[in-house]
Amino acid sequence: MQLVLTRSSGQEADLKELLEAQQDAHSPGYHQWLTPEEFGKRFGVAESDIAVVVSWLNSHGFRVDKVGKGRTVIEFSGVAGQVKSAFHTEIHKYVIGGEEHWANASDQQIPEALAPVVAGVAALHDFKAKPLIRVGGKIAAVRDTASPSPKYDFSPGVYALAPADFATIYNVNPLYAAGIDGTGVVIGVIGVDGFEGDSFSRCTKSVHNGVYEGGNESGAAKRQLADERRSSGSQLSKGTQA
Repeated sequence: MQLVLTRSSGQEADLKELLEAQQDAHSPGYHQWLTPEEFGKRFGVAESDIAVVVSWLNSHGFRVDKVGKGRTVIEFSGVAGQVKSAFHTEIHKYVIGGEEHWANASDQQIPEALAPVVAGVAALHDFKAKPLIRVGGKIAAVRDTASPSPKYDFSPGVYALAPADFATIYNVNPLYAAGIDGTGVVIGVIGVDGFEGDSFSRCTKSVHNGVYEGGNESGAAKRQLADERRSSGSQLSKGTQA
């Protein structure tokens, strides 16, 4: 089991400031990463408070296996009876959807004195997180080669996205307006499906900087457009196309 610790509001504000500085190229803290031990010293629970929490766990018969170097979690182990004594909740067996699971019967409780540094146990059950995605059926798309159009949807609820869609959804257009378009940056995208080079080639010929330009270009113009796309190394549009 994992007992999750919580930092103070002041530490939380300092951490937010550090994270922003680490990503700001003009900041002295740019890319100044911390080791787990350094992180724990600055943003973790004080060693004296951890000692109190460990002592409390031991008093209920738990075995403390590890204190995280970042001082944000304590790993411990024990039996259901000890969980009931310490956290005032029983562990029951449930059958849901034909599957057996173990879970706490009520919300866990911790002593008020530990509340400033203890958030609670991460989980007192064996339910696994499940993805929210759904697998659709095979899609038979019809591509109009004569006049490419951004309205390239498949069936109700299934839509194709181009770089311009990405820019609108995630409000990237202000970055483009400021001259930040990923030029000179190359990224790799790992997918779980097969990659068809011909599909990528068609996309680069039809979409340039988020604008559809297919339909009326000459063959030479299309080739030039594809060459520009390959040489630009645009991070955002490459990530969307892949």
